[in-house]
Amino acid sequence: MKVYIGKDSNIPKLTTLKNNSSLLIVSGRYKRYLPKTDLDKVLRLFHSIIKLRYNIIVSLTFSSSKEMKKVNSEYRGVNKSTDVISFPCITELYETDRNLISYRYLGEIMIDINYIKQQEDTMNIAFEIIKTFIHGLLHLAGYDHLNNIQSGKMFLMENTIINEVMKG
Repeated sequence: MKVYIGKDSNIPKLTTLKNNSSLLIVSGRYKRYLPKTDLDKVLRLFHSIIKLRYNIIVSLTFSSSKEMKKVNSEYRGVNKSTDVISFPCITELYETDRNLISYRYLGEIMIDINYIKQQEDTMNIAFEIIKTFIHGLLHLAGYDHLNNIQSGKMFLMENTIINEVMKG
């Protein structure tokens, strides 16, 4: 699988992508904390472990605490910042050329790097961002933690992906 990572201005047209590829659109400042190869690896493992049978598009925005607080208040009614918010949106997109390529836009993930940096137990910011990105991806895939059963399934899947990412 090939993963394309880019900002909105240099996103490849869907017709230029091949089968078995996924697109991650990244905005905001993150390069100081995390190489894009780590995001690529997470998306590849997520795709494989969740056993997705289609190409995916995910938007990832790194926001300030002020922006996150505003979004959290507006969409969740919680007037404070948080580490991550996911907005699932499963939409199929088709582009036709000689091969019909199907993509599913899973949605958008917002991560507040400042929130992550301010947590007492944050020793490795890159690891915490990866962990938070995985958490957001799982929400986009339909996992949640509203009760103990859902929580157990989600955190088991989260730990499975994290362990694979950390293997090297």
